[in-house]
Amino acid sequence: MNKQTFLDSFGHIADAPGGIRKLRQLILSLAVRGRLTTPLATDEPAAVHLANVQAERQRRLAAGELRRATDDFLSSDVDALYSLPTGWSWAHLRDTCINLDSKRVPLSGSERARRGGPYDYYGASGVIDTVDDYLFDKPLLLIGEDGANLLLRSTPVAFVARGRYWVNNHAHVLDSVDVACLKYLAVFVNATSLAPYVTGTAQPKLNQTRLNQIPVAVPPLEEQKRIVRRVDELMALCDELEEQQAVRIEARSTLMAATLHRVSKASRPDDLRTAVGAFADNIGLHLVPGEGDLAALKRIRQAILDLAVRGRLTHRDPDDVPATDLLTQIAAERDRLVRAKEIRKPKQFASVEPGEVSFTLPGGWTWARANEFFIASDSGWSPQCLIEQAGPGEWGVLKTSAVSRGAFEEAANKKLPPTLEPRPQLEVQPGEFVMIRASGSKGLVGRGAIVTETESHLMLSDKHIRLSFLAEASTRYWAILNDCTEVQRYYSAKSSGTSTMSNVTRDRIGALAVPVPPLGEQVRIAEAVEALFALCDDLEQQFLAAQDVRRDLGDSVVAHAS
Repeated sequence: MNKQTFLDSFGHIADAPGGIRKLRQLILSLAVRGRLTTPLATDEPAAVHLANVQAERQRRLAAGELRRATDDFLSSDVDALYSLPTGWSWAHLRDTCINLDSKRVPLSGSERARRGGPYDYYGASGVIDTVDDYLFDKPLLLIGEDGANLLLRSTPVAFVARGRYWVNNHAHVLDSVDVACLKYLAVFVNATSLAPYVTGTAQPKLNQTRLNQIPVAVPPLEEQKRIVRRVDELMALCDELEEQQAVRIEARSTLMAATLHRVSKASRPDDLRTAVGAFADNIGLHLVPGEGDLAALKRIRQAILDLAVRGRLTHRDPDDVPATDLLTQIAAERDRLVRAKEIRKPKQFASVEPGEVSFTLPGGWTWARANEFFIASDSGWSPQCLIEQAGPGEWGVLKTSAVSRGAFEEAANKKLPPTLEPRPQLEVQPGEFVMIRASGSKGLVGRGAIVTETESHLMLSDKHIRLSFLAEASTRYWAILNDCTEVQRYYSAKSSGTSTMSNVTRDRIGALAVPVPPLGEQVRIAEAVEALFALCDDLEQQFLAAQDVRRDLGDSVVAHAS
């Protein structure tokens, strides 16, 4: 199979998410099955090569250059994992090479610091330091002995070291009769799952006994050389594909930068729709491999929120009642509820000072403290609950995850045990805004969502805060404001707590300086954001659908090819 045939057959895998990595793994898998090369009649069978390895091992043992292995029980009885081409043989890895583990010497970090020098110092996954001396001065195969990489494969497990170098006791050291044998063994090990041979969970380990047991598909020596050459050629082709992807990604990044610039400079909803539309018109470019597509949409969504709370997405209506009048109505309703003893009197804060704000408000807007904008706030209760969630008509307590993603998730709750009486005053109602005041993840503190209809009776936990507003439009506007960049930065700066739990208090939320539009404009802002987010949602579905097609196609081709 030449390079062009391979590219025509499998090149499209590169366009799947993680496609280049899959393509490299496919190359290795095909190589060790003889699918990339053609056997030649002049090749000596693998049995001859294995006999030569055994003779070299015996020679070194007789000369005192090696220690005798403790697992001589390994013989020719090898489990065949798949059928092999003519002239190939199955053998335990021990019989394909000569183990030099006894010549390894580990050095502590302090020793290496004292002995810094020009020679590479190898560990399980490659060079980790340099020292002033060397143990080996010829090409040898190193295979990681321990570490998560044995299973995760974020870097090659097997690699050939060259020059003069030192190896510690975290990498097995293997020699053979020809450097091509070492290169082929590296291909085989990197193509093979080591999970059946690895011990340990917290610290995976591939000890020498388990390493020796690995079945290896051994080609004739000359075919090993051809396989290594072909793998090198195809890996170089993968490098070319990566470079081409980098060019496409750069083009996408340039377009994205221009799009975000236009989004940030939009002064009207039509301008913003045009900017996002330009992004949609170039959808083909954005569907190239990678996660940049979704990351770009995330930045556009954030820009939409940030522009909305500055009045950049909506027009002014002379018939709108000014925001100051709205705050007067809110204060009157709050006072009524306080007098009726339905809520507590909120804490009073000083007026917002000019130095606290970062932009100029449109006409009819005003700055206010957050607790001047919402009617009331309260928190909940966290009793010991059952593991299962509450069913229809049953009582439960919300988890923080119920509002952590910007949309209310009824299923994120725990059922109240029958031994405890529910607290109806803590039951959340549709249209209320619930936010997280405490979380083990600082990035979730301050996140929230508007409650939707529920089948269960769900109560606030003590890690939530519930906000109530005078009008539905204000709740929708607050949900937008709460997710804007400046407000989230405020929560991050004002949160406190321990290394395991961050917390923002109700007083600090209440002290937040917020831009308040007239009620009519709050309605228009919510409608504009929803319309623009719907366009982003459509684009996201196109991205995800394209990724799924590429991923499924790539997985199918890999499965059938190997």
